Amino acid sequence: APTNHPARLAERVAHRRGTQALYAAKSSQIIAAEGVLQAQAARIEALRGQVEAIFRRASSAEEPVAGAAEFVEGMNRHEERHFALFNCINDLKAEEEHLLMERHSLENQMKAKCFARWRLKKEQDKKFRQLTSQLNGFKKGMKYHTASYEQEAAQLRAVAE
Repeated sequence: APTNHPARLAERVAHRRGTQALYAAKSSQIIAAEGVLQAQAARIEALRGQVEAIFRRASSAEEPVAGAAEFVEGMNRHEERHFALFNCINDLKAEEEHLLMERHSLENQMKAKCFARWRLKKEQDKKFRQLTSQLNGFKKGMKYHTASYEQEAAQLRAVAE
């Protein structure tokens, strides 16, 4: 099927749209994850402030403040989640970069294929013109020879009569 065949064009458009949709989905995932990461960072800062307040009270009090150790553990868990989200965002960004590079690679491959098809078509057109020219020359030669043979046959008939 030719390059500009409707089925081929539809296939290329669908592939391009699919790649763009995947890229948009990854981008929205990154944006959402960054929002969650910012919320986690704010929560960690709030917890850090609470821990500092607890430790200030604990250092001023003579008896240990109840729940301080559990609170520190909770803060550590939040920090771990924060770093896990941060790593997830980095992974998504790397995947987005990979998809972008793959998209550019596919676009370059399509351009190369289109150029190769164009060059092949140009060569085929040139060969067709050469063959057409040869055929037209052959036809002219045949007309000339046919006319000269007919003329010679007419002369021989005239001599024979």
